[in-house]
Amino acid sequence: STPVLDAALDDADLEVRRRAAYALGTTGAAGPSPGLVATLADEDEWVARNGSLSIARLGRRAEPAVPALGSALSHPNRYVQANALKALQRIDTETARSTVYDHLTTSRWCAVTSNSTPY
Repeated sequence: STPVLDAALDDADLEVRRRAAYALGTTGAAGPSPGLVATLADEDEWVARNGSLSIARLGRRAEPAVPALGSALSHPNRYVQANALKALQRIDTETARSTVYDHLTTSRWCAVTSNSTPY
């Protein structure tokens, strides 16, 4: 990734952060920077959404992001979840597959059930 775009991920202007997270997926980087991985947990859903898409675009080069992608599978935004899933699919290592399987076996499938209303 480029140092300028990585630095922009910490910019005070929210729109700059959103655009930097998106742009990092277009650079052909050798792998995700720590700043790009951190976007997955950003409080702004568009930063997280753009960051997850950029990581998915890296394919197998995004392998260092697998733990953070696993957490992103439970993100409140469904697009972040979908992009994290796509990234793990493209990484396609045993660890990435296990991350997806573990998530599927522990996630709730029905949006209206909860511990207090299981049926």
